[in-house]
Amino acid sequence: ISGKSERKGQKDARILVGGRAFIWPFLERCDFLSLELRTIQVESNQSMTVKGVSVNIIGVCQVKVSGYSEVDGSLIRDENAIRLAAQHFLGATDEEIDNSIRQTMEGHQRAILGTLSVEEVYRDRRAFSESVKRVATEDMRNMGLEIVSYTISHIRDSEGYLEALGVMQTQL
Repeated sequence: ISGKSERKGQKDARILVGGRAFIWPFLERCDFLSLELRTIQVESNQSMTVKGVSVNIIGVCQVKVSGYSEVDGSLIRDENAIRLAAQHFLGATDEEIDNSIRQTMEGHQRAILGTLSVEEVYRDRRAFSESVKRVATEDMRNMGLEIVSYTISHIRDSEGYLEALGVMQTQL
């Protein structure tokens, strides 16, 4: 809630999570930002590994506005994160928010992929996922968001490298 914010010495906009409030017509304005979980598919097509093999990776991440933090076993509202998210996303459509998250995650997904070989990604998807999540967490936090989960759903290549790798594994 922004506008007539001089009351009680308050200079910033008020944040209300749930509940209701009276809005002074013409003096205050009320904007809404969903705190719901978003599931976003992150595609990196024709991404190069450290050995120059081009792969297509599809990851799935779940992201939300970091509205609450756990401190000593109890939930505390994280107003700073809500303010950051509001600063970045108030007035944006759900598609614009999802696209911003997708582009950020794709950049980190490509960056981590560029430091690994196909074999490393293929054999240890969990380590790859954890690396992407760890690196992207700070950027998401700077946007007032929190990565709840991130996982790889598909790894493919157009050159048959992964098939050949699977055949070699079977023969061993």
